[in-house]
Amino acid sequence: MESYQNVALFPKKPQRDPKASGRQVKLFSNYYQLEFDQKDIKGVNKYTVKFDPEIPENSKPMRKAVLKKVKDKLREKLEFFIDWGTNLYSLRKVSDIPQLEAEHDGTNYKVIVEWV
Repeated sequence: MESYQNVALFPKKPQRDPKASGRQVKLFSNYYQLEFDQKDIKGVNKYTVKFDPEIPENSKPMRKAVLKKVKDKLREKLEFFIDWGTNLYSLRKVSDIPQLEAEHDGTNYKVIVEWV
């Protein structure tokens, strides 16, 4: 049986001179702080959208067409929302959106929207 006592699982942190000073760098991030002018808005809520039968993620035009057919019913629950790929974003939090149905090109789809 071989001995693994001398094997390091993680690389060692590089040694640094305690007198060394760092240097300033510009750092960019995709994090944004949102401020709302209405006190009752707590943030942006994210919802996943699923279709049955499944519509592949790379079929954006078809997903949008089916979603467009249930848009009015979604607005009743979420008020304003933005659809972005497989997600919806709304200022309103709703955990019980009923399953919706839409017909597109002769196929009946169930649209399932769930709060994340």
